[in-house]
Amino acid sequence: MAVPVVGPIAQAIAEVAKVVGQWMASADRRKLEAAKDAAEKYIFVSEKAGEFAGITDEKRKDLLAHYRKRFFAYN
Repeated sequence: MAVPVVGPIAQAIAEVAKVVGQWMASADRRKLEAAKDAAEKYIFVSEKAGEFAGITDEKRKDLLAHYRKRFFAYN
């Protein structure tokens, strides 16, 4: 009866775990960037600054709700 070789199998499992860990870290980083972007835009809309300087009060209200939802969805 042949003895199974465990070394290469264990090494393959370790590599898969490493790749999955890197993927999870990059997903967390993308979520952090999206949350940061939503927070920045929320502040700009709130202060009517930058690209949001000329918006109406109705549009401001809608955008504040939108960016608030985005921030908490990614955070």
